[in-house]
Amino acid sequence: MAHKVVLNLNVFSGTPLYLQVANELRAAIQNGILKRGERLPSIRELSKQLQISVITTREAIERLCEEGLVESRQGSGNFVSSQAVVEYIQPTDEENFEPVRFTQSSYESAYHELDKNFPWSQEAHEINKAFNESAFHPWWDLVVDFEFRVYQPVQHPVEGLHFQRALQGWTKLTELASDGMNDPRGSYPLRHELARWLNKTRQLGCSPEDIFITCGAQQARDLVAKLLINPGDEVVVEEPGSITDMLAYSTKGARLLHVPQEQDGLSLEELSRHKSAVAAHIISATNFPTGITMSVPKRKALLEWAEAHDVVIVEDSYGGGFHHSAPIAPSLYQLSQQLIDQPSIIYVGSLSHFVNPALRLGYVILPKKFHSSWTLTKWLADRHTSAFAQQVALKMLIDGHFEEDALRIAQSARSRRAALHYALQKWPADLATFTPVESGFHQAVWFKGQIDDLLVFERALASRIGVIPLSPYFKKFEGRSGLCLSFMQMREDKIVEGMNELLDVVNKVRICA
Repeated sequence: MAHKVVLNLNVFSGTPLYLQVANELRAAIQNGILKRGERLPSIRELSKQLQISVITTREAIERLCEEGLVESRQGSGNFVSSQAVVEYIQPTDEENFEPVRFTQSSYESAYHELDKNFPWSQEAHEINKAFNESAFHPWWDLVVDFEFRVYQPVQHPVEGLHFQRALQGWTKLTELASDGMNDPRGSYPLRHELARWLNKTRQLGCSPEDIFITCGAQQARDLVAKLLINPGDEVVVEEPGSITDMLAYSTKGARLLHVPQEQDGLSLEELSRHKSAVAAHIISATNFPTGITMSVPKRKALLEWAEAHDVVIVEDSYGGGFHHSAPIAPSLYQLSQQLIDQPSIIYVGSLSHFVNPALRLGYVILPKKFHSSWTLTKWLADRHTSAFAQQVALKMLIDGHFEEDALRIAQSARSRRAALHYALQKWPADLATFTPVESGFHQAVWFKGQIDDLLVFERALASRIGVIPLSPYFKKFEGRSGLCLSFMQMREDKIVEGMNELLDVVNKVRICA
């Protein structure tokens, strides 16, 4: 029966990571955890399970082969040696063993098994399967000196924001209980002010009745998937694309249809092959993790495809509102209003970027046919979004502080983006390439030559630099090696310093290649 082996790895240790892997595997063999004759995953699969580079894994396996603990059999793979000295005598018939699974103690959620003696629900199985098949990176919780990872706590917040100065007057219970803050749809005054702001800044043409407040954009994605998806339904997603977005659908039992990204958005040729999808989750403003902005022609073609095949488009506005160059492309939601036959568009957004990520405040704009079902689903999920968070956002909108903070954050984003680009332009031309992002908070950098981005990730983290490797985000199509770098976590001087340190790491990895 398949079993899980946990390897205790420490990226900050003075011991090279490949030696740590070899030491842990050696101990597992000698203690009888890995049995004689047991087949190990392929080097590539083992790298995937441990979420470390192929080079690191290969060096560890080669070390054990030299010691006689592992046998490499041509065409069959790697096996625990039948001559290995173990604490307990184990049978050697390899047919008795299913492939072993590996994970690392620093990130236990890399692989999880449900207790086989408990009658889990189908949804529990779908959630467990989806997370096991996702590609979350290990060591997300480690504190670093230079933070380029998206979704991590900001090391240097934008200075001068009204939110930081105004909390004291917003905690009266009478205020929190007013204005329908316990409505599962969200406070109507907040929805009214939010509609006014969205129509002014993004020309969405939405009404307060179509807006629903959520506990962050991720809850909005999860509740949308709960409304739309039955097990086995097909959902179009971009590749590479956001893992957390995909999990909203895969945890409901959806079958994901991966459509590759081109320079101006998803491939229309590949999209045209999918005619039975019930939904398509699209980030048109700035794809995560590539930063690609979808062109207007492709947006129009996507809408025509959705209308022809009765597909609901979930437009994720990640990065929307933070544009670094003009002209600004109209959203799918906005373009759809110009069509006679309009496909169903669900628009998902976040207010956390403008207020404070800790408040977990988001919204969704829904077609009328979804209103009542959404309200019931939201009520069952958590009754209503935090009254305090809603009150904060409402007051900031009414006072004009929300718009002022949004402009200040956008200005800071452009300045920090410029600092990142300044540092990248000093990198050798034969090392990496990048196309400046038009929107959002992160920049994709693609390596040239045979540079392993997972090895860069490991070495960078060991140097206390947090980056996101790009290759794990490719699922169906051939991946590319590179890094996703956030430019909103640190001030400009720290960005330049961190990029210089990162360049040293990349150069050392290139020499190894």
